[in-house]
Amino acid sequence: MKRKIRFFILNICIPVIFLLLGYCIIRITMNPLFDMLKAYSSMVIYENESSLKPEVKYSYNNFDMIAQISKIPFVKYPNIKSSINNDINKGLIASSKTLDKLSIKEIEFPNVGDYFADLTCDKIELFAPIFWGDTNEILKVGVGQSVASFIPGLNKTLLLSGHNTTYLKALQNITIGDVITYSTHYGNYQYKVNDIQVLTEKEALMRLNEWLSYESENLIIYTCYPFKTTLHTKDERFFVFAKKVSGKGITN
Repeated sequence: MKRKIRFFILNICIPVIFLLLGYCIIRITMNPLFDMLKAYSSMVIYENESSLKPEVKYSYNNFDMIAQISKIPFVKYPNIKSSINNDINKGLIASSKTLDKLSIKEIEFPNVGDYFADLTCDKIELFAPIFWGDTNEILKVGVGQSVASFIPGLNKTLLLSGHNTTYLKALQNITIGDVITYSTHYGNYQYKVNDIQVLTEKEALMRLNEWLSYESENLIIYTCYPFKTTLHTKDERFFVFAKKVSGKGITN
């Protein structure tokens, strides 16, 4: 009997205990990696356009329609590799007919995957390239702008997302009142932070149509939360809301 108990302990109980301990150790040490991979795969608060209202889904980002109205060709913005806040920007500003308006004919609209602008905030040392679209591939190389949102100057919502371990890591230091600059090839736009919220994916999804339907120009940036590595899944999102304080409006 003792031999059976000893056999049971040595060959079953002890291996099971070591197996469980090993699993716990691996889980604890690898959880940050699992956490990061899951966050990368589910960063965007909506997986497709089915959650958007028809007026948001089909009219936002309809640059072909805008181009037809303005009778200009739909052109792709060049995928440049240098900062946009330079002489090109100054030249376009100088060529504007008014001090506060910019003709839509001076705008080169982006295609998905295009490097379109720069996002900066000197106070928190934020600098990130903005690409049009928010696919996983785009978020690996910069901040992505949702194709369901607008470019600066159209008096509508800009919705940006990025990873909190890379390009938007500096957002953990953002405070209300900070000014964020969105630099494009046709001018600089500044937005003053007026609200910061932490929402679950479900809560954010429920408010998505509301945000995209704003009749004023707002910059919304979100990333995974919390910023620090935890043993819990990052199923919350850190949102920064900012209102436009400067930048040219776009007219037909």
